[in-house]
Amino acid sequence: MQPPYLYTEAEYEQLVLYALANWRPVFYPNALEEGETILWRHDVDYSPQRALALAEIEYRHGLKATYFFQFRSFFYNLLEPGMDGILRRIQAYGHSIGLHFDPTLYEDRISPQKDMAHFLGVEKRLLEECFELSIEAFSLHNPTLIDPVFDQRIHEMAGLVNAGSHKIAECYVYVSDSRGGWRRDDGPRLLLERSELKLHILTHPWRWTPKPESVEGMMLRHVEGLAKKKRRQALEIAASWAGSIAAPQGDL
Repeated sequence: MQPPYLYTEAEYEQLVLYALANWRPVFYPNALEEGETILWRHDVDYSPQRALALAEIEYRHGLKATYFFQFRSFFYNLLEPGMDGILRRIQAYGHSIGLHFDPTLYEDRISPQKDMAHFLGVEKRLLEECFELSIEAFSLHNPTLIDPVFDQRIHEMAGLVNAGSHKIAECYVYVSDSRGGWRRDDGPRLLLERSELKLHILTHPWRWTPKPESVEGMMLRHVEGLAKKKRRQALEIAASWAGSIAAPQGDL
């Protein structure tokens, strides 16, 4: 697979096969085990539906990944009907569900590290109680925007393993498809060369589509899809109300 990458499902499936040829997938609580292990992580920033599509590809081949969902998001609502089905299906495929935490949404309420742990724990409990899940790890959303007073490399907080911890960083080679390209290193190349003992790969499900699309196209397709869904729901409700109230007889 040579660049430029098209970020298609077919390319993604090939990466999964490369990974399984030489590494043993593990979840974050077991990240520090010995041997040739791979941590495969998804930060679900935009589309839970795309996350489910990748989870199905991984399931077909036996790759276990961790899907980090935002409890508070600008682009999806986990409490919306149907979302619980997506999370349950991903978990049924053998994957782990984690918390993708964005402390900037709390504005000035998070400053000291103890406050970070408090709100992280709140979102952890909400996810677990709403979806009957066991959350064991978290990842930070847009870590470069977080107050530097917080030690982003701490290994554990609020009973959750930090995907960006110093202990994991010390023994894993980390690559990410962030911002439209492979950051820090070339993920496909590393998978092909098989030269590293431990790999930590971050992918964003919205980026990997059935056919090649621009970044703008991928984002707009998701946002416009949400708008169409809401419009359809609104029209259905309006139609159900039509004629339900009898015309008043005479003056009230």
